[in-house]
Amino acid sequence: MSPARFLALVLFVIATAPSFASTVDAVAQGQGTQNCLDSQTNFGISASALALCSTGFTQGGLSESISAAARASYGDLGVSGSVSISGNSLASSGFFGRALFGASFSDVLTFGVSAGSISIPVDIAGNIINFISQAAAQITFGVSLGSTTVYAISAVATDLGPSSAQVTGSTGITNVLIPFTGGQLRLDAGIAGSVSCMNGGGSFSCSSAADFFNSARLLAATVFDTSGNQILNPSITSESGFDYLAGVSPHQPAPIPVPASALMLFAALLSLAGARRLKKINLIRQA
Repeated sequence: MSPARFLALVLFVIATAPSFASTVDAVAQGQGTQNCLDSQTNFGISASALALCSTGFTQGGLSESISAAARASYGDLGVSGSVSISGNSLASSGFFGRALFGASFSDVLTFGVSAGSISIPVDIAGNIINFISQAAAQITFGVSLGSTTVYAISAVATDLGPSSAQVTGSTGITNVLIPFTGGQLRLDAGIAGSVSCMNGGGSFSCSSAADFFNSARLLAATVFDTSGNQILNPSITSESGFDYLAGVSPHQPAPIPVPASALMLFAALLSLAGARRLKKINLIRQA
């Protein structure tokens, strides 16, 4: 299942889920062949958070370990999944293990101006790991904000033939510009994917994992008017109560720049210290 299709499923579950407590944090975990679902929704404020994962599609007689996890809160989503299978099978090639994971939230933002755009930096960090022998691993993963696909990857790794990968966007920080009218914006964010292992017949082993449990984070947003000019001290309220102007802390804080004047002063002090040392050595020699 592609990231887009799985994310559509996640958003569909949100829209059709029954009303739960007003708490908006959701966490779900699954092991082995269990399914898991944790949904907390409040339709009274048109905002919801959901974490969904499932594991399964396994075959007996194999050594296997499958897990998936997902978490969702406003401005901060994360998922991870792993499949590890080994054994000796005479069956034809096919999927022996799969982990699905997804998390999302929906919110409504109200602005102090009737129209304009909001720029939201999305910070994505994670890693994908594959160890395979006489097998193949497939990973799909995607992050979306509004109608924009911020980052997506669909990769197949195998020692039976060439590997392939299709990548959209990149990890790190990506700014997403979203227009709004009528003074409001419905914001949907989602992160979803799957990890699978399959054998090539005979003795095989496959370990595949995607760990984006610390992604994706929405950093401090900026608001612009219809002419593209930044609005200073803008007004944004959200039905969830999340502060989009403050956002979430980035994965790695940006280094504090050193002023050029400070660098010049440091260089001058080093030069002065060297001159004094050389003068001292010459005095000792003359003595």
